[in-house]
Amino acid sequence: MIRQLRKRFITTAMTAVVLVMAFIVIVMNTVNYLNTTRETSLVMEILTANEGEFPEELNPWDDDFDPGKHVYPGKPGERDPEEWRRLSPEAPYQSRYFSVWFEEDGSVETKMNRIAAITSEEASAMARELLDQGKTSGYTGDYRYARMTEEKDVGYVFLDCRIQLNSLKSFFITSLAVFAAALLGIYFLVVVFSKRALAPVEQSYAKQKQFITNAGHELKTPLAVIRSCTDVAEMELGENKWLSGIREQTDRMASLTNDLVALARMDEQADSLEKTDTDMTALVKDVWEPFEVLAEKEGHTLKLQIEENVRAKVHTPSIRQLCSILADNAVKYTRKGGEITLALSSKGKTIRISSENPAEGFDKGDQDVLFDRFYRKDADRNSATGGSGIGLSLARSITEAHGGTIKAHSDGEILRIEANI
Repeated sequence: MIRQLRKRFITTAMTAVVLVMAFIVIVMNTVNYLNTTRETSLVMEILTANEGEFPEELNPWDDDFDPGKHVYPGKPGERDPEEWRRLSPEAPYQSRYFSVWFEEDGSVETKMNRIAAITSEEASAMARELLDQGKTSGYTGDYRYARMTEEKDVGYVFLDCRIQLNSLKSFFITSLAVFAAALLGIYFLVVVFSKRALAPVEQSYAKQKQFITNAGHELKTPLAVIRSCTDVAEMELGENKWLSGIREQTDRMASLTNDLVALARMDEQADSLEKTDTDMTALVKDVWEPFEVLAEKEGHTLKLQIEENVRAKVHTPSIRQLCSILADNAVKYTRKGGEITLALSSKGKTIRISSENPAEGFDKGDQDVLFDRFYRKDADRNSATGGSGIGLSLARSITEAHGGTIKAHSDGEILRIEANI
């Protein structure tokens, strides 16, 4: 149990860390991308508004700068002057760009004085392809482009964004590397400190199991004495309801004590069970076939669905106990005249042991609460059948000790308990 608790602690802690760090990485890269895009957008607006060039009189950093005069001559400014001042004063000198114009008479004019990485022929071919496709703006390779019109002439301006794109990629890769390194470091720390954090819980749980084991052994002697005294009194006084009640409750308490001790031992031995290759088909038949008589006695019909030639590496005594618990639980809590189905099947390396029986009082859905210790759906019914709420809890401990899972599900009429090992 402590091992499972530690795994859950580590999983929960790492999930929270991953979500927080992933959010930070996403926000950082998004902000970086938006800032880069904003700067290139400002440059593209200037170029498209001025026929693919930076006007010499443009100076967004002057106090009297007006977009309506310097960026969109004769038009109202589309941006606030303060937004333009986010652009670096070095932008006109750092920017690498070129433009291609398709004039009305069919001639092509290229302006290549601010670019060296591409020839006029390559620039014309790039622009022609965009024109044929009807593209107006976007990216082609490392260039951001926008369409321009001047009377009947059509042009494209291209801004070299290689540096900005490489910077974005570098930042993204670096942030991922830092993210991965941080996760490894945090995981190591969580694993190391989780043991220390759960040490008090582990000690408390160990003391609890030891107490249950010791108490169980101590109770066996007085219970045996009470049973012996009851037998002697019955021989001398004859049978009566008082002595029968004492014997019944003594047997019930002895059964509960044995279950508690078995549960504590299973938790203690979960990591050291000796597993052997076992013929599961023969084992299950040996355990379940005697329950046919018990089911018939209670007025039920027992149906066995046991797959042949099923083998698995298990701790045989505890698996026998698991099968017995499922069968006993189904027989005890099936309504009169109900049909019980006990099944064994295999799929790959997984074996499935299950029980199905009519059961009233359950809502539709999973019924994991049945595996809680001392849980009793119906106290009166449990008292009549001798149930203590320990059996299914022990079944879960056995299943988990084998690295498996056990679940209970109800469709409102049929209760199905399934253990996968």
